[in-house]
Amino acid sequence: IPLAMMPQTLLDAVVITARLGFQYIWIDALCIIQDYEKDIKCKLKFMAEVYRKSVCTIAALASGDNGGGCFVQRNHLKWSTSDILEEVRCLSFSIDKKPKGPDTDAPCPPLHTRTWVVQERALSPRTLFYGSEMIFWE
Repeated sequence: IPLAMMPQTLLDAVVITARLGFQYIWIDALCIIQDYEKDIKCKLKFMAEVYRKSVCTIAALASGDNGGGCFVQRNHLKWSTSDILEEVRCLSFSIDKKPKGPDTDAPCPPLHTRTWVVQERALSPRTLFYGSEMIFWE
């Protein structure tokens, strides 16, 4: 697919992947034929392996669709610097099933309204979140 035709979120993911020094990326929307039920059923069987064996999952928290992008204008003065504590997780699920952490003060980030995100978060060894407030990882 020509880069000029790629939706912004997917293009941003390609840029992030390259800047991290990786040359391969799995993008569900490109690797699974979306309107072909046979391909969807076939590939969905392997999605657990794809996430489990990934280096990193890129999550565009603030994007409502694949055109919203990962990079958004942020208020850089909103957060102050702090030390990273190894025992503390930045984002976790609570009993009420709502994620807690940056970008979660609003009712719910658009990404967290999608069912498949639970599988991504449970199986990915690490996730790099691009949110409206900050970039963070889990």
